[in-house]
Amino acid sequence: MGKYDDMTQEDFKKHLHRVLADQSANDMLLVPGVYEILAEHFNNAVLESWEAEREIEKELREMT
Repeated sequence: MGKYDDMTQEDFKKHLHRVLADQSANDMLLVPGVYEILAEHFNNAVLESWEAEREIEKELREMT
């Protein structure tokens, strides 16, 4: 019997969450392939964030 044979998928998931909780977003983006997956998944949110930032900058420029 192997050392980890009695580990369930739930056990693995619980401990993965613990490990990830100690990581920063920058650390996670360094994992090969993660950046590409997250960039595609959050594409629209990133574009909306960028647009909102530009709008705020424009409004600030117009106030001065």
